[in-house]
Amino acid sequence: MTAFTDDMVIERDSEVLFTELDGSVVMMDLDTGDYYELDAIGAVIWRRIASPVRFGTLCTELVAEYAVDDRQCREQVGAFLQKIIDNKFAHLRSASAAAPVSPE
Repeated sequence: MTAFTDDMVIERDSEVLFTELDGSVVMMDLDTGDYYELDAIGAVIWRRIASPVRFGTLCTELVAEYAVDDRQCREQVGAFLQKIIDNKFAHLRSASAAAPVSPE
């Protein structure tokens, strides 16, 4: 599991096929043919990582917009991001890196 830090940058993979349906997002893994559906909050995060965003910025924005404390937000957003990174729907890189780095 990745230990997310505020300066890590998250961006979604530009090759992922997805569509929005009634506030949720449905994505397809082209390699396996598997479909994934994100709930409303997952869809909010998905939209916010359309452009590269720092983990700290993403969490700060979500805390300001939703009734959640900072620690809980960071834990839940980190767990969600880890899942989509593991499934290759998004990439994680340090703020100074020119290219995505794989989480360890």
